[in-house]
Amino acid sequence: MAKILITSIGTLGDINPAIALGKRLKTQGHQVGFASCEAYKKAALEAGLDFHLVRPSYDPRDEELCRAIMHPIKTLLNVH
Repeated sequence: MAKILITSIGTLGDINPAIALGKRLKTQGHQVGFASCEAYKKAALEAGLDFHLVRPSYDPRDEELCRAIMHPIKTLLNVH
């Protein structure tokens, strides 16, 4: 079977479907990793997925930072 790496940053609306996809792929016999910020490590590991830390390292509960990250220009100032 395949080795698959799923990556996502954002809120739970982005993360939960990605983790659900990973869980489903794992039931089909694939080796699945999930790459995201530290805040989602526990959810990935509890789903049985390998976890890989990626930047930006941020707190998804920080609404101001999340808005800046999603801004087409300000993101360049906040993600490094």
